[in-house]
Amino acid sequence: QYLDVLASDEKLPVSKAVRIVEVLTRSTNWKEASEVSPKIKEKYADQFSPEEANKFDSLRAEILFALDRKEEAVKALEELVKRDPLNGRVLLLLAGHYSTNFRENIDKDQTKADEFAAQAIFLYERAANLDDTAVKSSALMRHGQILVRQKKYTHAVKFLERSNALKPRDSLEKYLEQVRRLADLTQS
Repeated sequence: QYLDVLASDEKLPVSKAVRIVEVLTRSTNWKEASEVSPKIKEKYADQFSPEEANKFDSLRAEILFALDRKEEAVKALEELVKRDPLNGRVLLLLAGHYSTNFRENIDKDQTKADEFAAQAIFLYERAANLDDTAVKSSALMRHGQILVRQKKYTHAVKFLERSNALKPRDSLEKYLEQVRRLADLTQS
C-alpha cells in the first residue's frame, strides 16, 4: 500500500515519508521496508532536515542488517556516527554489530575477536555517557555481557549493576546473580 502512495503524484510531508520507513522497520516488515526506503530517499532526501536524514539513514542501516547486507549497513552506520556522534541508537547498532562479530570469532580467532570486542566496548562506552537512560542502561548491560564472555566476571558485575540500577529488569537481575557467583568462584 505504501508503494502505491509513493508511486502517485501525491506529495507527502517529509516527516510522514520518514515515518513510513520507521513503521515498516519497527514492524520488521523488511521486504516492504527495503522496497519503500529507496523510493522515499529518491523522492524526499533533498528535503530531509539533518535529524530526518539521520533517522532515515539509521533505519536504512537496520533494514540492511536485517537483509544480511552487513557491509553496507556498517558503512552507513560508521558515516552516521561521524555525522551524529551523540546518536545513542546508532552507537548501539554499530556496537552490536562488532559485538556479534566478537562472539562469532571468540572460538576461531582470538586476535580478531579481541579487536571486535575493543571496537564494541569503545562504542558502548560512548553510548553509556549519553543522557538517555535507556541507551545508557543498554550500553552498560551489553558491555558487561562482553566482559562475561571474556571471563572478566568481577569487572562485568560492575557494568551489569549500573545497568540494572538505571533500568531494573528481572531477567537482568537473574543474569547478574549468575555472574556474581562466577566472579566469587573465580576469585577463591
